Amino acid sequence: MRVNLKVIATFVVSLVILSCGDDSGLVEYYPTPALVGKIKFISKVPPVDSLKSMRIGASPFYPLYSTFDSILTQGILTGKIPVTSTLNLEGLDSGDVINFTFDLPPGEYKYIALLHQYGTNFLTDWQVISVYGSTKTIPNPKSLTLTQKGKIYDVDLIVDFKNLPPQPFKK
Repeated sequence: MRVNLKVIATFVVSLVILSCGDDSGLVEYYPTPALVGKIKFISKVPPVDSLKSMRIGASPFYPLYSTFDSILTQGILTGKIPVTSTLNLEGLDSGDVINFTFDLPPGEYKYIALLHQYGTNFLTDWQVISVYGSTKTIPNPKSLTLTQKGKIYDVDLIVDFKNLPPQPFKK
């Protein structure tokens, strides 16, 4: 039986190349930490001209008694309060549901809310239209701790424009 030297040489060279690889082992992979949920609109949605922008924000503190522009300049613009890009508002109506995934750095978030810009002044014309953990009758912000190891599901927000949650911002 004759053995082909080219086959043996190719096999040996392949083994040498493979054995020279990185020996650090497998690196654990974790998905990007995120909140995953739905936004459900249970009342008539305002006209398009008063729906300038809608964003989800996750604050590591309760933003009570602050003006929105101070939250914007000291929290959102500095990255201390992450917010989503504006959500698609086209054709929203009562009964509609928007699915979302909000990528966030790991940490504790004490106030997760859906913010609505209703006018043209970006610094002042905002209101909270839903707070995670609140029910239709009880405003009760619920905190979440997001770890490096994954996503938190069922972070659902219910929007009732006829019955908005208490507003944390001073005018």
